Amino acid sequence: MKPASNLKDALDGCRACTLRETLYRATRLEFLRTLSGTEGAWGVANRYSLAKMSHAMYLADGPDQAMLESTRQFHSTFGANAIIPAFAVFPVYVDLVKVLDLTDPEIQDILGSSLEELTGDWRAALEERQNHPRRRVVTHDLGRAAFEAGWEALKYPSAPHPRRWNVVVFTEHALVQPRPQLPKTVQDAVELLQGVDPSGTSGLI
Repeated sequence: MKPASNLKDALDGCRACTLRETLYRATRLEFLRTLSGTEGAWGVANRYSLAKMSHAMYLADGPDQAMLESTRQFHSTFGANAIIPAFAVFPVYVDLVKVLDLTDPEIQDILGSSLEELTGDWRAALEERQNHPRRRVVTHDLGRAAFEAGWEALKYPSAPHPRRWNVVVFTEHALVQPRPQLPKTVQDAVELLQGVDPSGTSGLI
């Protein structure tokens, strides 16, 4: 990856692509209250977003891929032997016109990157950076540069299955917000929970 200071100029040389299709998201059911929101993404780091950088929404090219990515992240956080909790997997329609396609080898060349680098272990790099502040987390450098340059989303190769792909939408820049496709019964349950005091002591608010 090119130095962080040079990424803005490199991004200026990248052509944008459009993405109008149905993608998929997997969310743990314990977060039903915010099932289709991005509140949780704000406070934590992910592959292309730093904590408190963006209300990013991570999506996958299929329901199986969404579940795979979510369970891998769960095991990375809680250990390989942790029991997988209940998940909801649901479609999300996106209508994006400024997408950086990191699956494109030409885009990778412009950025000075590669498939191996983009699918590398960003969590290990982040841990190493705690002891060695000059250590780069290259996907974070790229995500920050793309966010600051106003890109709506990044389309990027999946680490476990590089022939598959995921998308991170920077919702702050999306001209059309992602539209979760939830059954009415689920949407009603979400809206009901959003009206309940989390403390359980005040009833509806």
